[in-house]
Amino acid sequence: MTAELERPDLDLRREVLTQKASQDGLDLPCEVIEYIAANVTDSIRELEGIVVSLMAHATVLGKEVTLDLAQSVLANAVKIQRKTVNFEMIAQCVSDYYNIEPDQLFTKNRKREISDARQMVMYLSKRHAKMPVTAIGARLSRTHATVLHACRNIEERLSLEAALRDDVSKIEASLTC
Repeated sequence: MTAELERPDLDLRREVLTQKASQDGLDLPCEVIEYIAANVTDSIRELEGIVVSLMAHATVLGKEVTLDLAQSVLANAVKIQRKTVNFEMIAQCVSDYYNIEPDQLFTKNRKREISDARQMVMYLSKRHAKMPVTAIGARLSRTHATVLHACRNIEERLSLEAALRDDVSKIEASLTC
């Protein structure tokens, strides 16, 4: 009998990483869990192997587990396939996530859900598409100052709002899949 196993989703990958780390007595910071969960997508076994490898590297090097250490371990262990993320992909993912029409992002509408989605597009475009703020502003018919304000606003809110952090990680995961 053959059973097809699906790839674990982002929430399951986070949970597996958290449980495996606690079983092994390893303290994984949230950003490390997010990074590994976003980049190791094939199997649970692969996730567990990464945790073991992180623990070994941290022990041998006598270091704490940091995002830099996780990035170097993953660079050696997993082929991180980064597809090129562009503005259109970001706008589509954000509008899908917030369940709004993509065209609404480009309007002057100031409704909270649309302006929040628009700010998310600005933040993610700067972060993932590596677009200059003037180019992001031009795409959305906004000034560069508006884009800078939006990016700062999202960054400040990320430290305070768990729901927003969750939104960002889910949108980023949909961008990298």
